[in-house]
Amino acid sequence: MQNYPNPFNGSTVIRLKIGASGHYSLRIIDASGRLVKFLFDQSLNPGQYEAVWDGINDKGEMVSSGVYFGAFTSGAEQKTWKMILLR
Repeated sequence: MQNYPNPFNGSTVIRLKIGASGHYSLRIIDASGRLVKFLFDQSLNPGQYEAVWDGINDKGEMVSSGVYFGAFTSGAEQKTWKMILLR
């Protein structure tokens, strides 16, 4: 599902609906395709989940304003969506 709010300043909530048990990952990627933040990589059961991204990368640094992409992966399937961070 799309993150909310979008555009965002500070943090954004990503809502996920899982239909089957399995291994899932959620990453934030910049416009150049580089990994910015790994939000999770784990086994999940069916249900609804929320993840929050606060605009901080994996190094603990605040990222700049710009376009980022959420990438949700399950096995060979991947869904992506655009997020806009405004500082």
